[in-house]
Parts: sequence; structure tokens; C-alpha cells
Amino acid sequence: LLADFQRLPRYASDALDVAIQRMVASAQKETDLKAFGELWSGIESLRELQKAKREEAEHEARLMRAQAEEAARFHDRFRREEEQAEEMRLAAAAQPSVCPNCFEEQPGYVSADSCGHVICLECQEQVQYQAMLLCQDMACPVCEASVASFIEGAIPPPPIYALP
Repeated sequence: LLADFQRLPRYASDALDVAIQRMVASAQKETDLKAFGELWSGIESLRELQKAKREEAEHEARLMRAQAEEAARFHDRFRREEEQAEEMRLAAAAQPSVCPNCFEEQPGYVSADSCGHVICLECQEQVQYQAMLLCQDMACPVCEASVASFIEGAIPPPPIYALP
């Protein structure tokens, strides 16, 4: 039994090859014309099935290559976009920036977590101080949206003269 198991093909395409070979061998030994015709018909059916399976495997391989190429293109595009974003962040940090709230050049900026508006650190302190004094929630000084916290390290806004 173990010897028979070891002779079994590992893949379905190999099993079809074995079946076709066995049927061809049987057809060559067959003397009855009707039985030969039935065997030959079965051989042709198996060959068609084998061809269809081969085409299906080739189609799947083409799809997998296309998906891998698309993933590589997406990865490259994502990496380029990340590099461009980093270049823009560094370029923006090198330019003098003006806070949209106090209209002064400041060294550090934060962004509001709710609306994303960017203000300088001094304006952030004023917003927090005012909210504490009035026992109110913090509000964005640009759009007055409720703000739970400010995120440090924000990209400074462009200079006023660069705006359209």
C-alpha cells in the first residue's frame, strides 16, 4: 500500500498525465473497436481538461504577476509621496512662517486635533489659559471648533505673502 501511495502524483496536472498515459496504453492493447473508441474519447476528454487546467494555471500566474507589479507600483508611489511630504515639511520648516491667529513669525507650531488648523505655541497657551479662566472647553482660534488637545510638531502654515 505504501509503495502505491508513493507512486501517486503530487499535482493534479501530473495525475492527468498518468491517467492519459494509462488510457493510451490500454487503448493500444484493445482489440475491440467499440472499446477502443470509448477509450480514445476518454483520452480526448482528459486532454481537453488538461489543456483547460494548464490555461487556468497560466491565467492565475498572469494575474499574480499583475498583482505583484501593481503592489510594487503602489509601494514605489507611496515611497515617493512620503519622500515628497518629508521634503515639503523640511522646506516649510526652513521658511519663515506666520501664525494665522496672531500674524507673527514664531519658532514652534501645533495643530488642533479636531479641525487641523495650525497655530503657534504662544497662541496655544493663550487658548488653554482662556479656557481654564472661563471654565470652558478649548476652541480653535481660527474656526472656533471645539478642541480636545493640540498636536505638537505641526508643519507651519505658509507665509502670508505666499497665499493667493
